[in-house]
Amino acid sequence: MSPVAAPADRRFRRAHVKPARKRSRTRTFVRPLVRYGLVAIVLTYGAYRASAVVASARMLQVDRIVVRGNMRLSRGEILAVLNGLRGESLMWTDLDKWRRRLLASPWVRDAALRRSFPSTVEVMVLERDPFGIGRINTDKYLVDDRSVVIDRYGPHSAD
Repeated sequence: MSPVAAPADRRFRRAHVKPARKRSRTRTFVRPLVRYGLVAIVLTYGAYRASAVVASARMLQVDRIVVRGNMRLSRGEILAVLNGLRGESLMWTDLDKWRRRLLASPWVRDAALRRSFPSTVEVMVLERDPFGIGRINTDKYLVDDRSVVIDRYGPHSAD
């Protein structure tokens, strides 16, 4: 008998072969989602740790405060208003808050603060110029050109 004419083996009939299992769609969807979710979590944690390192770096803490533009106010008086700025993180400190504290001084007309690396904050101050002397009741006060009371008139401000 030729091999072609041999009777077919009953065990390998098509009816006995199990069909291949179909892949579920949820499985193909969930695996990448879990994988990318884990990657996102790891990257977020890495960014958090990197920001903590940057915030605590010695080179990025305010160490020097440079004051410019002051004539009547001394450097010490300006630094007294900015007490607490030294030692803060240069990256995360709110310079607008410190500017508002400077503007609360009656002698300061305008102020600008800017970061200067490494570890320096530059303070530019525009002071009020006394324009005249105003009298309130029996006391005399220095007044600027916008009628803002600057300071009490006395020997320290006689010039």
